[in-house]
Amino acid sequence: MSDYKSAENNYSTYEYNIESMLRKPNDQIDFLRDPDIMYIFGVSVDFGIKYVKSIIEDFPEFATEIKNGKYDDLFSLFYSIGNPEFFYSESLAKIINPNTLRYIYHSLVIRRYMKEKFPNTKLQVVEIGGGYGGLCFWLTKLAPECIERYEICDLEVPNRLQKRCLDHWSVPFSFFSDPLQWKKAECPTFCISNYGFSEFNKKYQDLYTEAILRKVEGGFMIWNNWTGIYKFTENPMKKEDERPSFTGCYNLFLYF
Repeated sequence: MSDYKSAENNYSTYEYNIESMLRKPNDQIDFLRDPDIMYIFGVSVDFGIKYVKSIIEDFPEFATEIKNGKYDDLFSLFYSIGNPEFFYSESLAKIINPNTLRYIYHSLVIRRYMKEKFPNTKLQVVEIGGGYGGLCFWLTKLAPECIERYEICDLEVPNRLQKRCLDHWSVPFSFFSDPLQWKKAECPTFCISNYGFSEFNKKYQDLYTEAILRKVEGGFMIWNNWTGIYKFTENPMKKEDERPSFTGCYNLFLYF
């Protein structure tokens, strides 16, 4: 990789579109069909099929449980807001949503690492950039034994979307938009940021590093800035190519 260069993203359009969406009642909110929002966290059917393959290969017992209907009630609850799109997976014998498959796969990867690094320990989880709350939903449902409390730090308007969805799903969490507001708990802290922190400009990477990341005991990120990795932690770091792999993408799983 060449010398690291931070991104220069502007999320004002994304925030405006969410603001408009939040004026709708829950039974009409359809952000999962809005291309001006989905460009941030949308997953195509082609990608969804790849996530099915990765779940089957890496977590075959969980794939069998999906096929046998163990999580049907969770799927129904998760699909009850946002108006998601679906496809039929023959491998899972299930009509399913591509975004859901990404959240499930990432939750399983993170749960495995949490148990490896912090066995028999409940953690303060802080997620930097929370989408619409999907990872929070699935990780708290699939790894309750690992989580003492779940916090999301994001822009104010996305925080409102996360609150709308997570309240609808009755998932407990807390949120904040200023990293300087964050308080370290007595239990170990595990930080997550999937396609988030790596897209920040340098000003915000510096801020989040000093306010949060240098204080946590471990975490997981999906890194999608291909110029290099910003040094955000002194913890030992393991790198893997993102799974599943996508043509033209060189993203990384970072375990720290």
